[in-house]
Amino acid sequence: MNQDYNNIKKIEASIGGYFGSSYKFKADLVNGHISWSTEGEYFEPPIILNMDAEGITLVRNGLRECNILSWDKEYIDHHILDGTQWSLEIQLSEKSIHINGSNAYPPEWKKFCEVVRKLSGKPFD
Repeated sequence: MNQDYNNIKKIEASIGGYFGSSYKFKADLVNGHISWSTEGEYFEPPIILNMDAEGITLVRNGLRECNILSWDKEYIDHHILDGTQWSLEIQLSEKSIHINGSNAYPPEWKKFCEVVRKLSGKPFD
């Protein structure tokens, strides 16, 4: 499983709902780029950051700590119709993994949001 985290090429995550802002985060671990953007009520200009090899290692370690490669494919609270939807696309060397949710989250979700916040310097929740 550790090797799988070294095979992550890109990760794209988004979160938002009908009201408020929506956030998008992308990390390209091949070219060393991070981007963060927002849409909606509280618009901010997008940011793009560059990472060196040490930064890419920090991203991989953060994703490993969140255990994202073991998350279920879907987290849905069927009792709430509106609210917050999120998605995660992970591109590995050999395949892509798509995970999404609506008003329900994996146990490590808050830790994942904190990793994104540390990397981008911007909110993601």
